[in-house]
Amino acid sequence: MMRKELRNGEILFRKGTKGSAFLIWRGAFEIYGEGVSIQVGEGELIGLAGLIDEPYQGSAKALEDAVVYPIDAEGLAAIIADDPSDGVVILRSLLRRFAQFVKQLKNSDD
Repeated sequence: MMRKELRNGEILFRKGTKGSAFLIWRGAFEIYGEGVSIQVGEGELIGLAGLIDEPYQGSAKALEDAVVYPIDAEGLAAIIADDPSDGVVILRSLLRRFAQFVKQLKNSDD
């Protein structure tokens, strides 16, 4: 995997563009768009639309200096095949993020 380093404030991806997903190795990011904003950090997988060749639904900005690793669908499958328990970790991360989005959407409707 090719490592990518970002500085505080640098944009990793923009809404509407296409690319890969990213594993956050170090640092934190704000994912924002559609009136929703969440913060994610080390160990999180972001830019999931990249796994299915769809445009990103939001943008991601580094909140501090960061290191990410791009991951495509084949790379993710290889990670899970190598150690299935990694699949559980990734699924938990995705469910946490989904719960954050739902909570923010609910709060914005109130």
